[in-house]
Amino acid sequence: MAPEDLLAAQQQIHDQIADGMPLETIVTTVCALGEQVLPDAVVSVMLHDATTDIRTSSDWSPYAELAECEGFRACWSTPILGREDTLLGTFAVYYHETREPSTRDLKLLHGLNRLLAVAIRLNQEQNESRLLQRGIDASPTGILLVDACQADMPVVYVNRGFERLTGYSRDEALGRNCRFLQGADTSPEARVQLRRALQQQEEACVLLRNYRRDGSAFWNELTVGPVFDDAGVCTHFFGIQHDISRQIDSENQLALASTHDTLTRLLNRAGFENELPAVCSDSAQRGRVVGLLYLDVDGFSPVNDALGRGIGDLLLGQVAKRLTALLPKGGLVARFEADEFVLALPDCAYEQRVDEHAERVLSAMSEPFVVAGHDLHVSASLGATICQSLVDADFSAIQRANLALRHAKESGRNNWQWYGENMQGSREYIELRRDIQLALDTDAFCIHYQPLVNARNGEVRTVEALIRWPGPNGEMISPGRFIPVAESTGQIIVIGRWVLFGACEDIAQFNQRTGRKVAVAVNISPLQFRRPGFVDDVVLALEYSGLEPRLLQLEVTEGVLMRSTDEVMETLQLIRALGVRVVIDDFGTGFSSLSYLRDLPITRLKIDRSFINDMLTSSGSSAIVEGVITMAHRLGLLVVAEGVETQEQRQELVRLNCDLLQGFLFSPAVPLSELKDDYWHG
Repeated sequence: MAPEDLLAAQQQIHDQIADGMPLETIVTTVCALGEQVLPDAVVSVMLHDATTDIRTSSDWSPYAELAECEGFRACWSTPILGREDTLLGTFAVYYHETREPSTRDLKLLHGLNRLLAVAIRLNQEQNESRLLQRGIDASPTGILLVDACQADMPVVYVNRGFERLTGYSRDEALGRNCRFLQGADTSPEARVQLRRALQQQEEACVLLRNYRRDGSAFWNELTVGPVFDDAGVCTHFFGIQHDISRQIDSENQLALASTHDTLTRLLNRAGFENELPAVCSDSAQRGRVVGLLYLDVDGFSPVNDALGRGIGDLLLGQVAKRLTALLPKGGLVARFEADEFVLALPDCAYEQRVDEHAERVLSAMSEPFVVAGHDLHVSASLGATICQSLVDADFSAIQRANLALRHAKESGRNNWQWYGENMQGSREYIELRRDIQLALDTDAFCIHYQPLVNARNGEVRTVEALIRWPGPNGEMISPGRFIPVAESTGQIIVIGRWVLFGACEDIAQFNQRTGRKVAVAVNISPLQFRRPGFVDDVVLALEYSGLEPRLLQLEVTEGVLMRSTDEVMETLQLIRALGVRVVIDDFGTGFSSLSYLRDLPITRLKIDRSFINDMLTSSGSSAIVEGVITMAHRLGLLVVAEGVETQEQRQELVRLNCDLLQGFLFSPAVPLSELKDDYWHG
């Protein structure tokens, strides 16, 4: 072959490589050229070798018959190497007679080899590029690239995930700055953070309020970062979009539920207590005081019992609207529990204004309520007091209003009463405080146990210890009656210690007698938890009873965990070091901070019964329950639902993957010996 023909043939191969022709086509062309420049040769891809006589080579002995069949006598081969000498394949030349390669032959052989190496490497890179492109396009995550070399950084690439997430097509997005996804309520702070990352050519993650093509908003967790070329110049920025709208909505609902009642959307007790000090402070600056009205709906229970909880909930919603309409500017109204509401009246110059507002509330409540076609007639009992200082706003003013409410109900209902100094020293309060002390001295209290049922198989491995007080006539005195008095007098510390020691001893003996490993959950009051020596009491209770530490669970409310964080953390760490487990009780009724769930050494959450009660009739409560369960599981926490009373509630909680269930559906609190044997086996 003439030199110019050889150059033309080599140029053809280069053109095929540059045009991205299939590798098979390029290899065939190279082999054909090899057979042209090496007459009588048969060219293929094989391992590097130079066998001058196949018949006498031991390496070819396994293939001697095949070589003989083809009439091959000599074989020259060389490896095809990629970058960093990685083996891509081999290039081989065969002859029908024995033959040694000349210098020219070797030069031609290696030249063709290099062409093949380039072709194979390019083909591999193209395959990898196509695979990467398919993977990026198939990703549900939005991915985009912007040109960092142009002033406005236009979009130069978006994947299908971007199109699905934003609703904008590729053609609509290309050439535009990403600002077209932002809106008026996109956080200025997030914009500044994003701009700083681009200016400093560093990676950053920001949360942006973005808008789709149809105008709907979504929360975009955007990760951006620079792309550098071989010279170290930033040529592009990549962006990775994650739609976390559902997560944000769940967190917002949980945060709202921590301070608001899910049924009426009013403040709950925690929210009211959080905001009351600010209202008192504002009024004090103007030389005024804040009036408090504690309201109970008279006749609500008969409505609820006769017409059902659904009608009762609708009635409470209308009560909330009437009270809100009566509220003065800057005032507060809250639903504390069931049919109890509290109003804060700011800027009261004298008691007469509170009197007037109480009369307006009574008048409004006396008007009939039309609920689902029913004309319902209820009334209200009110307790009134004045909140005069920030210290007063902490708790005592609310307690005084509640005592005044009790006095109004004792006075025949449908009236209001001022708190009087003699109420704290009322006969009932004094007698109840005395009776509590007598019960402690005579060991009149007892402990009942309510099972926590595995939602999946019905098995019981844990019981909750609940204090009970048998009255003189054999009926139990409600804990809701004597526990608040014990908390106000400090007797709750002695009661809590007695329950802790008694429950540990009961369960230790039960386990030893039955051979089981049942755990016990014990409620710890805020005063007891903060009391010096509390951890020592836990150690003594375990030592005296012999109960394994891992079988003791201490239930603490959210409010306890959110105060004096350093002290709380130290106490919890000491408890966990013992092997004792910590449970957050009544979750959702306090601050519900997501950060403390992450940081505190807790093992379980117990969803407050108010959410379980409403979950089948209130979409808000249902969403909160589902959000709490999902969030807790992602944090590695178990979830307990308390107050389960119906099969429908149980089925819904099982569907939501709740771990443990507790409530009257399974068993009330009873003596340990009366728990059915079936519970221990599921």
